[in-house]
Order: sequence, then structure tokens, then C-alpha cells
Amino acid sequence: MKTISNWEEDILNITMKIQNEFPELSKYLSEMPQNFSGNDKDVINIRNMKAYFNTLADVLEEYSKTHESTKISEDPDSSKLI
Repeated sequence: MKTISNWEEDILNITMKIQNEFPELSKYLSEMPQNFSGNDKDVINIRNMKAYFNTLADVLEEYSKTHESTKISEDPDSSKLI
């Protein structure tokens, strides 16, 4: 079973993936809490973190089906205009 720290890491990773590959989706992430490691255990729990991660994963999956990633290629020659 994942801990809150594991879910925090997963959420951070998927959020960074969204921001790097589909930056236009970033505007929909504005509801993301600034800090998941608060002391209020009633508000932040594993079930909520898992649900939030799953929501992000669903958004990313559905969006990526119909949109191309805007991730900049690592190939230096790919930025040349022909």
C-alpha cells in the first residue's frame, strides 16, 4: 500500500509530465494544493491523494489521445527550420 509520500511523489511526477508535454493543460491544474504535506490529516489522506492522482492520470490519458505532445525534442538538429 502506498503512503502519502508515495502519492505526493506520483502526483508531482504526473504534474510535471503534464506541464512539460502538454503545457496548455496547466491552466486546469490551478486547483492543485501548494503543499500536500500539511498537518491536517482529516483533509489530506491517502484516499484523497489517490483520487487526485487518478483524476490527473485520466485527464492526461484522454487529452494525449487527441493532442500531440509539445515536448521539445532533445535532438539539437530538430530545431532547425528548413
